[in-house]
Amino acid sequence: PRVREDFTPLDKERAQEMADQILDAFTHQHAKQKLQRALALAQRDLGFICHKYLPVAIEIFAHVVSLYGFSESIEGVIESVRVIQTHAKDDEQLVQKLISIRKLLTPTGDWIQEDKDAEKVDEHRRE
Repeated sequence: PRVREDFTPLDKERAQEMADQILDAFTHQHAKQKLQRALALAQRDLGFICHKYLPVAIEIFAHVVSLYGFSESIEGVIESVRVIQTHAKDDEQLVQKLISIRKLLTPTGDWIQEDKDAEKVDEHRRE
């Protein structure tokens, strides 16, 4: 199932809130470390990225959408994206959040390496 029995359809405001929470979940140190490890194991091989990286990203995503009544599964993730897309039709801010969410699920995961590099630069500045 895509949604839980107690699911209440999301209005635009709740869809915005959910999108913000999804994006926020990927900024947590634990999530970033798990994704960085998965990406390192994949060694930039697309097959391994799909096998190692995507399940971790889906797990993080699914946990958040489950808090909004969606199933904590790939089906729940897909349905939650559909709901956000529906509300984004006339909302540029929500469109930008959707683009950011899609980048998080991009199998290349380039943003993770960019974040890791930026963190190293920050560490050197603090020293």
